Amino acid sequence: MAAIDEARQAAVAALAITYGIDVAAVEAIIAARGGDDLLELDSKLAEFVIAAMEVALGKTLPTPSDLGRDSIGSLGVLLRALAPLLSAAS
Repeated sequence: MAAIDEARQAAVAALAITYGIDVAAVEAIIAARGGDDLLELDSKLAEFVIAAMEVALGKTLPTPSDLGRDSIGSLGVLLRALAPLLSAAS
């Protein structure tokens, strides 16, 4: 499995914990909103999601403040911002 896919799975699992629902329900929310790009994240949620990705990948990733506000607005935007580092992790 590619690192980006592992990172997304970790992110969705972290969102499930945060929302108090299961992973399938998070996937349903993402689909209902129109995909990863339309699932908004604030800086605290992005920080938790990034931490989950770090654990899943065993790699240190930038913090939301390192990435900047434009790189954490949604799950899709965050994954694209991290993609070069995630690819290097595989």
